[in-house]
Amino acid sequence: MGDGAVRSIRALPRFFVAGVPDPAPDTVPIPDDEYKKLHGVLRLPRGSAIAILPGDGRVLVGTFEGHEMAVQSTHTPATDATRPVTLALGLAKPEKIEESIRMATEIGVSAVRLFASDRSVTRWDEGKRDAKLVRLRRIAQEAAEVSFRTRLPEISFAKDLAQVLQDPTAVVLSETEGLSQLFSPPAGSVTLVIGPEGGWSPREVALIGDRAVTLGPRVFRVDTAVAVDVVGVEELQKGGVAEVNQALSVSLPSFNFPRPALNDGTDTVRPAALRGLAPDQTLVLVNSKRRHAASLVNVNGSIGRGSSA
Repeated sequence: MGDGAVRSIRALPRFFVAGVPDPAPDTVPIPDDEYKKLHGVLRLPRGSAIAILPGDGRVLVGTFEGHEMAVQSTHTPATDATRPVTLALGLAKPEKIEESIRMATEIGVSAVRLFASDRSVTRWDEGKRDAKLVRLRRIAQEAAEVSFRTRLPEISFAKDLAQVLQDPTAVVLSETEGLSQLFSPPAGSVTLVIGPEGGWSPREVALIGDRAVTLGPRVFRVDTAVAVDVVGVEELQKGGVAEVNQALSVSLPSFNFPRPALNDGTDTVRPAALRGLAPDQTLVLVNSKRRHAASLVNVNGSIGRGSSA
């Protein structure tokens, strides 16, 4: 499937439907809640093009026929990250956890594990845990639909940090004073562990040991640390494009790199944006170092107006 086909599918209303056989039947039932969106909110007439995401990497394209979709074609676009990344998050305030789940899904993480830390302000009652996970999975599903992911991240709960560290690929982001080990992405899968708003307790610091790494000299908030994307050289090379910014936009669905034409200085210094952030709020590091060759204050009408790129 060519790039033109991917772009046309991205423009279609889409939603996840679990349990669709492979190969897909001629028609797929549309869940009632999705039907209400298509019919009552979007007001789509019969025959409109829509897409269904079975959650296994396929995209089924067809037409809206009331409570079912008539399947016309099946596609498998490479929109998900090729490297499995699990994000382990210490429990924080509900709004921060929800925003972290949303951003992590847009980035492309394969799984999110929530765990209770010694200094977690929020505590989940065991009787309400399943309901909270259902809500977070729904948030992840909505973010996956918007960011054109074809697979849903797994959302689960771990008892504590010790259980999370049983994963041999786990590395812990830490704000411990004097820590000099910068995070360097491994070649294979990895679990990134982010602590709660109160930081790690002395007991947890001892438990972490030499598995602690840092993103730099500054201390990030919980939801800010989630917004860091890590892409390896191998993944960039698979993108099929020569320019680094274009390769990043292929590997990261949430990284936008427009190409404005005849629009003042942005013809030369093109602005990039990550998840709607302004260009001067988006930082690209190469081997954990800044490598900016030029700068521009955007005063024109293109993306990033009023910011410096």
